[in-house]
Amino acid sequence: MTAKAKVKAPEAKLEIHVLGTNGKIVSSEALDARIAASDSHAHILYQVERYYQANLRQGTRSTKDRSQVSGTGKKPWKQKGTGRARHGSMRSPIWIKGGVSGGPMPKEFSYTLPKKILREALILVLKKKSKDGLLFLVDQFQFKAGKTKECSKAVRQYGWRKPLVITEVKDDMTLRSGRNISELTLSNAQGVSAHELLFSRECVMTRPAYTHLLKRLHPSEGSKS
Repeated sequence: MTAKAKVKAPEAKLEIHVLGTNGKIVSSEALDARIAASDSHAHILYQVERYYQANLRQGTRSTKDRSQVSGTGKKPWKQKGTGRARHGSMRSPIWIKGGVSGGPMPKEFSYTLPKKILREALILVLKKKSKDGLLFLVDQFQFKAGKTKECSKAVRQYGWRKPLVITEVKDDMTLRSGRNISELTLSNAQGVSAHELLFSRECVMTRPAYTHLLKRLHPSEGSKS
């Protein structure tokens, strides 16, 4: 008796939800085929997040060894005949106010990863956001007056809980309007990272930002045209 072959269930269609000015979903569009077809291993996300976390470390912890603490280097008393233990310096680690032995010193933790891996990680997170139904498009997200009240009202209107909003270019007034909203992260298509996407719930892009981001994720195809 032969075992029945397992039938692989078809994958759900990956879409981007388009939001209207009233905060409601008005339509949906198919996710870019190149992102939807990505089959990179999820371990890339671990590599990339470790890279971002390492680059965020300041590495400024510091202690003073015996050569750096203040104090004389003179031998406190002669070697023999005093009945006390032998000592060569009052800056020794065993003395109060002496140097620290084996303590932490300033260190550089940052390192680099190939750009291709960073792009693949960004593609993977965008694909996951689409699967979870948390990838959105809006016509624009701009506040020329720089007022936090206006930006906060827009976030509440759309019903976002912890959004990352990606615009085409860096807009100082929009950044100013959203910097005091703790649950909101603002970025642009050129500088957005997989780290920002992983630590947000909703990913919201303006249409120009989405176009610019696709060019960034597939630079070789853009150079051929």
